[in-house]
Amino acid sequence: MKQMQTVILAVVMLWGVAGARESACGNRELRGRDIVRIGKMAILVGVLVANGEEWQLKVEERAYDIHLGPSFYREEKGIELKAGRLTTVTGFLHETSMVVATIKLGDRTHVLRDENGRPAWAGRGRSGRGRSGGGRGQSRKSTCSKAEQGTCEKR
Repeated sequence: MKQMQTVILAVVMLWGVAGARESACGNRELRGRDIVRIGKMAILVGVLVANGEEWQLKVEERAYDIHLGPSFYREEKGIELKAGRLTTVTGFLHETSMVVATIKLGDRTHVLRDENGRPAWAGRGRSGRGRSGGGRGQSRKSTCSKAEQGTCEKR
């Protein structure tokens, strides 16, 4: 029994040291919610750059990692990203990472998060319909301003 307690204690201590080292070195990658919490709202205009599965926005000589949420949601909403395309993104900026709230592609503005950072795909549950249903035949509320009514999606 004492040997088992010693092993458990050693594992807990190693885990704590590894966690402290990770945060002290700053190696922990920030998640979208972290960037929303600590970032500042900003607007960036630049050119999309594909970096494997990830996307960046090149603004002058600086590249920003842009976090667009899950690919299934972008595909579902018909959001087509193309490298070299000029675009405007609004979102939560922290250093060189931006969690995108809206992205303007051509004449369409797509809403990915609200002004509080809540993802548009949140609360959909396993069926993908969200808490309020959202199934066929139900009307969907537009999140567009009057000026954008003809250019953005309804959700």
